[in-house]
Amino acid sequence: YDRKHVLFLDEKVVFQIPKPNSKNDIIWAPKGTQVLARPYNRHSSKLNVCAGISYYGKSDIFLFEETLASPLFIKILESTIIPAAQVIPDGHWELYMDNDPKHTAKTTKFFLAQNNVQVIQTCACSPDLNPQENMWSILDTKIQEAAQKSMKEFKKTISKCWSAITLKEIKNTIDSMPTRMEKVIAARGGHIKY
Repeated sequence: YDRKHVLFLDEKVVFQIPKPNSKNDIIWAPKGTQVLARPYNRHSSKLNVCAGISYYGKSDIFLFEETLASPLFIKILESTIIPAAQVIPDGHWELYMDNDPKHTAKTTKFFLAQNNVQVIQTCACSPDLNPQENMWSILDTKIQEAAQKSMKEFKKTISKCWSAITLKEIKNTIDSMPTRMEKVIAARGGHIKY
């Protein structure tokens, strides 16, 4: 498919102070250097976020605290995702998202069909190559660089950090897809370090 005419969608839980990840939280430092421990709060504030990116821009970020089900997902599609697709040239675009139940619910499929949104079908156990995942990593890094104390500040920080993600960062991530796909094929669908 033409990845320049795809809007990539995903959602994520964002933590004010993230939980440590033993596989990714590795710091390389010269021998003898004192490395401070990363802050950790077992009961850190968190918010659910949903957004989309395309080669031509990004949607607004949608913040929510409730569990995401089909009715709320349709609201997100209406208010942020479909309007963001309007910048894609020729009005021809496809939506890429995983096979999460809220994405494949009958009400969601009906809404997408009513709005003439073409969805790229993915296999049930396919590797997640959605470039939106890279945007979440960039967003997490930006959030951790900004200090916030209250939930109100946390929400503002998320929105501000999302706005700070540049079109160049988005394009670089989308342009890297062929390389990532080659590596996944070489790994026979297994994990890749990308």
